[in-house]
Amino acid sequence: MVDFIDDHRRVYGVEPICRIVPIAPSTYYDAKTQQADATRRSVRAQRDTAVSEATQDPSRPMPLIRLCLSALALQHERLVGQLLEFTIQERQANERRDHQRDGEAIAVKDRAQVHAQ
Repeated sequence: MVDFIDDHRRVYGVEPICRIVPIAPSTYYDAKTQQADATRRSVRAQRDTAVSEATQDPSRPMPLIRLCLSALALQHERLVGQLLEFTIQERQANERRDHQRDGEAIAVKDRAQVHAQ
């Protein structure tokens, strides 16, 4: 997205492009700042860059690359597991709320029928 804006900003300008393309001008400018100064990137992005550079450096030994990749894979599995657990908990909580609402609705109908008789 940033590359597209870079290619066309001289003709149209950043803000007009951002009105059409789904990106805020501040996001574009922040991405450009991060490209120029790597210290402004998030810790995770800096770590990912370091791992990427380690895998592309031919002078680094292969076992280190495998170690980095296996560590990233393990972290990914943990994050996916946490996300799945959170999703399941949210669904269970929503189901409990729905059942409680259904129970309240039935109780209100029962009371209305009793008072009508």
